[in-house]
Order: sequence, then C-alpha cells, then structure tokens
Amino acid sequence: MPLTEKGNEIKANMEKEYGEKKGEQVFYASRNKGTITGVDAHFGGHPEFVKTADCAMSHADIKGWEKP
Repeated sequence: MPLTEKGNEIKANMEKEYGEKKGEQVFYASRNKGTITGVDAHFGGHPEFVKTADCAMSHADIKGWEKP
C-alpha cells in the first residue's frame, strides 16, 4: 500500500535507526498495532480502494460497500 509523506518519513527514520530490514519490520509492526497512524495513502475516499501506479484494485465484495 502506498505511504503518505508522513509514512515515508517515519519509515526512513526507522530504517536509519534499526537498519533497512529491521526498520521496515518495526515500521509495519507499529502501523499494524496502531502505534503510528496516518501513514497509509488512500485513494477514492475509501480505505478499501487503493490505486497503484499501474492498476486500481477495489474490495467491492465487502458487504455494504460499492465503488463510488
């Protein structure tokens, strides 16, 4: 999932402090736990709609949600 500017900055700082591999692990573990927030870039106004450089993916099968 693409990261926000804040996410990229935090991830880079963790990689600098812990090394590339461990820093990435610590970053995503912190994100998943909820220790850090606002690091994922969402497109389309809904977190389940993620736009990447070459494709758009949606989880339209989620009950009660339709593509805008």
